[in-house]
Amino acid sequence: MSIVRAGIIVAGGEGSRLGPGLPKALRSFGGTTLLERALQLLSVRVERTFVAVPHSFPLPPDASRFERVDDLSSGEGPLAGLVPALERAATARADIAWIIPADMPLLGDAHLDALLLALDPPDGPLQTLSVVPPAAVVPKTMRGLEPLVAIYRPVYAAPILRTAWNRGERSPARALMDLGGRIRYIDVERDGAWPGGLDSLAGVNTPEEWERALARVREQERRQP
Repeated sequence: MSIVRAGIIVAGGEGSRLGPGLPKALRSFGGTTLLERALQLLSVRVERTFVAVPHSFPLPPDASRFERVDDLSSGEGPLAGLVPALERAATARADIAWIIPADMPLLGDAHLDALLLALDPPDGPLQTLSVVPPAAVVPKTMRGLEPLVAIYRPVYAAPILRTAWNRGERSPARALMDLGGRIRYIDVERDGAWPGGLDSLAGVNTPEEWERALARVREQERRQP
């Protein structure tokens, strides 16, 4: 039996602190856009890709590469995009779904691998387990959880997060608590299982953060054989 894998990109940030211009995911970053970088990262390992954005987001149509998912409610945070995207992945019968934000350009293959390894250890994703398998794997840091850099089993996680949304929860991290014992955590600052440590989770919300991330990406590219 083959595993169906999906990718979800949360791409709704306007990037107002970066100054006037296009939404953050559509801005040029190192010769491409943040959205394109995220699409390229996921494309080699998933069968379906979903991009979660607000209703008004000017997302270029590209039906051959991804499916647009409109937020449940614009302006109420990333949980509004995460919930319907996970529901779409569940409807598509995806067994697993990686979630990444468009604005963390230092994420790479090694991070997706680390999430998958924690979700499905080497015995294999179809191995009969004596314990209930996790419904999500999420990095955690001293700042808290990173629920938008994660891997989920959509069929389990989507209805629980939808219930949290319906009762008025708007924080992805708090909504995740409803999964109870079905969350597995990767301690970014202690386990040594997260490549690059805390720096790899750097966002690009300000011009200074943007330039630092761009410099690091260029340095990584120079080191590649």
